Amino acid sequence: MSAIILILVSCYVLIALLLAIFCLQTRYHWGLKAVMIVVVSLFYSLNYFSTLDMLGWPTEQKLPDNFRLVATQIIEANKITDSEGAIYIWATPFDKTLGLTTPRAYQIPYSEKLHQQLSGAMEKQKQGITQIGRKKKAEGAGLPSASTQKAKSVPNTLEIEFYNLPETSLPEK
Repeated sequence: MSAIILILVSCYVLIALLLAIFCLQTRYHWGLKAVMIVVVSLFYSLNYFSTLDMLGWPTEQKLPDNFRLVATQIIEANKITDSEGAIYIWATPFDKTLGLTTPRAYQIPYSEKLHQQLSGAMEKQKQGITQIGRKKKAEGAGLPSASTQKAKSVPNTLEIEFYNLPETSLPEK
């Protein structure tokens, strides 16, 4: 991965060098040169933030409706450090690929119930039983109430049901 980052940085330096040559060696209006510098700077910023997803950082995108659980890491909420906690799930979409794609890291707000469910699912994973997760809407999910709007927090409405991957039977010879 470091070779890719080195190539990206080299490309950035090359573009900046070409822009500097353009600005110093041409007689275009200074306004055009300023616009070019701003546009290239915005390009660098947008490119940097869009490549964060490629560097392995967990995404806050929605978890797939059906997925194959690969691994989890649970960081419990801590009142002393005022940390809300988080749950990280490495999963692959369980669709026509049957979950056999590259895993993606997802970040989910911490909840005690989900913590317990994931602990149980990971115990089965350790025993060699592949776990499939299915998202379902929690009871009471939907629009936040007036009290939660005042507190500016919406309760975690994500519920996941885990089950064992059914064994496939091989066809007879």
